[in-house]
Amino acid sequence: MATAVEFFTGNAADTPDYTLGELADVRGTGRPLRYMDQPSKDAHPEKGTSLDYWTPDLHKEDVHHSSGPANHFFYLLSEGSGKKTLNGVAYDSPTYDGLPVTPIGLRNATDIWYRALTTYMTSGTDYAGARTATLQAAADLFGQGSPTYEAVGNAWAAVNVGARYVHHIAVTAPSTRPAAVGQPTSRQIVAEGSAPGPLAYAAHNLPKGLSIDPRSGLISGTPRKAGTFKAVVTVENTAQHGARTTVRFDWPVLASGGHHFVNPARFDIPRWGTVESPLVVTGRTGQAPKELKVTVDLVHPWVGGQVVTLISEDGTEIPVKPWYWNEGESELHADYTVDASAVPANGTWRLRVTDNTPGIFTVDPGHLDSWSLTF
Repeated sequence: MATAVEFFTGNAADTPDYTLGELADVRGTGRPLRYMDQPSKDAHPEKGTSLDYWTPDLHKEDVHHSSGPANHFFYLLSEGSGKKTLNGVAYDSPTYDGLPVTPIGLRNATDIWYRALTTYMTSGTDYAGARTATLQAAADLFGQGSPTYEAVGNAWAAVNVGARYVHHIAVTAPSTRPAAVGQPTSRQIVAEGSAPGPLAYAAHNLPKGLSIDPRSGLISGTPRKAGTFKAVVTVENTAQHGARTTVRFDWPVLASGGHHFVNPARFDIPRWGTVESPLVVTGRTGQAPKELKVTVDLVHPWVGGQVVTLISEDGTEIPVKPWYWNEGESELHADYTVDASAVPANGTWRLRVTDNTPGIFTVDPGHLDSWSLTF
């Protein structure tokens, strides 16, 4: 908003530009404090660097640096990407996806930001929420499905928040995490149209045993064959002519069965909570072995506080990993041997992870990345 005021005021003693603090020189460097066209240009050996794009760890940054993607978004929406000179000031604004952004002008960008800020945003609004708020503001002011509406979405995509509109549909890149033979799996295709109308989904070359719901975009089923499948998903707005886009991604399917069964699905661990991941074992006879190998791949800022338990289909609980004092490690990739001879081998096993991080520590949640049983 300060930048908008600077341009609208047109003070001859301060040439309107997309930098902040260029006259104060509080650092003694002769350079601005902030650059909206490319926030990372404010790099400082002691103060750090603003971020050009959103990342999952952005919330850990200093608030001045974590505001970089929002400043960058506003510049891109106002003036677009690439090299240009405005009022004698040179800019060269990059984009996260390497694609250009078409500007809508400072006046329109300011109107959208002001309406989003005063009507839809709250003290708890994050970057995803800011995208939603500004898109709604653009719909209010210019109409949903308008070029301006799509420009807002594309400017956010250029700072790694949300997806770009291609043929009036934005599809978030599907996860490329592997699935496994014999293990039920699902993957939601997330898409939105810039204009009203229902979306229809179709897919080709999915892993054998999987199919897509044409109305919801949910892919589900149980893979029957290992390999890497070149999946193709098409999303179409059935009410809008020409509103159709296609995304392609590789979907690996791991071998699972015989002596080795694996579930590669990610399960997020709630802070001071519990999560359970299932694993279907078939084709075995009799009891599980006395030396059953449990392989655990887990990511957490406090690995030692994660207590891992193996649960057989009849509910028998077998300790796997105990609590221990964390020594700074943030990942666990380990094999454990447990005595499971008291329970049948076949059935749905579960791996339970309980977060017992000491309450004196405030850490981000982690996740169970994958796990397996080897008989």
